Amino acid sequence: MWVGTFSKNRNELYTDKVFAVLAMVIVLGVLVEGVVFQAIERLTVRRWGMQR
Repeated sequence: MWVGTFSKNRNELYTDKVFAVLAMVIVLGVLVEGVVFQAIERLTVRRWGMQR
């Protein structure tokens, strides 16, 4: 959905919409990194005994 919107808006030179989609992708990436990957990292560090 976002990829099609991004491509269509880029081709039609709607830069405000392109930047809005990019901002949404960045926010989503930061949230996934903060929630999902941080939890996986904590479990991995605890399981392998790498805590200080």
